[in-house]
Amino acid sequence: MWKASTSGGSTGMPKLIWENRSSLIDPTAPLELLRMQVDDVMLHPAAAYHNASFSQTNWALCFGSHVLLMERFDAAEWLRLVEHHHVRWAYLVPTMMSRILALPDDVRQAADVCSLEVVIHMAAPCPPWVKQAWIDWIGPEKIWEIYAGTEGFGATMIDGVEWLAHPGSVGRAPAGTKIRDDEGNVLPVGEIGTVWFRAPAGNPLGHGNEPQTYGDMGTSPTAGPT
Repeated sequence: MWKASTSGGSTGMPKLIWENRSSLIDPTAPLELLRMQVDDVMLHPAAAYHNASFSQTNWALCFGSHVLLMERFDAAEWLRLVEHHHVRWAYLVPTMMSRILALPDDVRQAADVCSLEVVIHMAAPCPPWVKQAWIDWIGPEKIWEIYAGTEGFGATMIDGVEWLAHPGSVGRAPAGTKIRDDEGNVLPVGEIGTVWFRAPAGNPLGHGNEPQTYGDMGTSPTAGPT
């Protein structure tokens, strides 16, 4: 085990999720999947103890990208960094996207964000109006959404072009995805239920068996009990 990511978004219960595979990774794997480039310029404003932040930053550093980390998120500072460093690839969560949109129009419109080619958002549902506003601002081909979990069971991905054709979608389901009811029965197409993912080669990430990975894991100096 070389990595233990914190999570709780899918269950509401804080937990650690172990990375049980070898720490040797193929650094080029995300190039096509996440639209990264060698010698890229990435801006990551989210906390590095979350899996998306850590993994994306780790991959970028492996193939020589320039990574900008923010000690704390500030909407105006985010715009300044994009313009000053000619950021091409950026990660955001919907709350951050909303705060950037909430800046005065003259501040946001004065910022030069033409270097941005990929803006990936995940970690929470994105309000349709927020997504539409970003699409209108920087272009649908640059906005990407990932629907996934830290456990690594499965994921979907969709760009703004496809989203405009299918508003509300988070992308095409991978093989093995099922929609089940509360009793675990598979539901037909069109019914509402719980999404069940199954990774083709098993689950590369998982919860540790130790009791401390569930429930009380200690106390954070800033967040209190976790």
